[in-house]
Formats: sequence, C-alpha cells, structure tokens
Amino acid sequence: MIARFILCFACLLVAACGSGLHRREQVAIQPLGTVSAHRLDAVLRAATKTYGVKPVLLPAAAPPPAAYVRERGRYDADDLLVFLEEKTDARFTKVLGIIAADIGIDRNGERASGIMGIADLDERVAVVSLHRLRYGAADENLQTERLARVAAHELGHTFGLPHCMTSRCLMNDARGAVATIDASTGRPCWRCKTRLRLAGGE
Repeated sequence: MIARFILCFACLLVAACGSGLHRREQVAIQPLGTVSAHRLDAVLRAATKTYGVKPVLLPAAAPPPAAYVRERGRYDADDLLVFLEEKTDARFTKVLGIIAADIGIDRNGERASGIMGIADLDERVAVVSLHRLRYGAADENLQTERLARVAAHELGHTFGLPHCMTSRCLMNDARGAVATIDASTGRPCWRCKTRLRLAGGE
C-alpha cells in the first residue's frame, strides 16, 4: 500500500514538474513567405494542444534567396534551418518555420527528393513545407490538417522526441508518405507522452 502510494506520488510529481517546464518554453512560429492565416492558426493550436506552450506568431519573412536550388525548384532545408537559427531572437527556445514552397536536403553530395519537414533532435529550429501536403488531390481542410500534424511532429523532435514505432503515433516516421500522416491520431502515444513528461513536458 505504501509502495503504491509512493509510486503514484512520484508519477504526479513528474507530471506536475513536466507541465511547468514546457510551459516556460518560448516557441516562435515563423512564416517564410506567404502562408494563409487559417493554416498558421492550425499550427498554433496544434503546438498549444500537444505541448502546452503558447507560441508566438512572428511577422512573415522572405526565405533567403541563397537557399533556393534552381535546378531542383526547391529550397535547401538545411539552409533554411541556419537562416531561422541566425535570424530569430535568442529569447525563443524553439523556432518553427512554415513555407509553402518545396524543400529538400543534401545527402551524400546529392540532392535528395523533397521532404515535408525537418528538425534535429533536441535542436532549436525546425521547418515544414506545405508543398507535398497537397498530394492526393487533398482539399484545403485536409492540407491544413496535415500541416498541423507535421508541424507538431517536427516540434516534437525539438522537444527531444525521436521517431516512434507505434502505429498512428504523431511521432511515427512518415518516410515521405502522406498516407502515414493521414492515418495518424495527431497525438503522441503514451510512450512519447511519458518521454515528454520525463523531459519536462506536458
């Protein structure tokens, strides 16, 4: 009985401490170019619901011309991450860039196919593209829902969440497939929620 009480108290303490820590995170949403207001609002709501933060929407900024890879017709995602890191006020502990244009990364010296989003584990910056979320003749509502899920997924990496093997978990690796995004619950599974709590999350 005493052992059970101690275990329950410890769980409550972890959860309480966690919610406070993540609420102190200063999260910025940075539109890169033109992104519609209702889509940005969906991202803001997803970040608040998933991580218990109050993100700040920054004024739109033009993506750096040097990051554009003309022969591929897309922006280099790593260059955009560097831009966000250098441009954004240091008071923000997390920065999520949203861009309508296509983005891609350079792997092994060759330009890889485009991606939907990117973030490194426990790093400050992330970026998400709307371009590939249109696939499958998706209507406006589905595109916006996909954007909110991908944005929450990439933010999850900045909060220390790796890819998850649990089917339909928010952090499941889409591997470039919008079908995985559509099948997602849009929420972290219990394992990922536990990781967030232990790391100081909601």
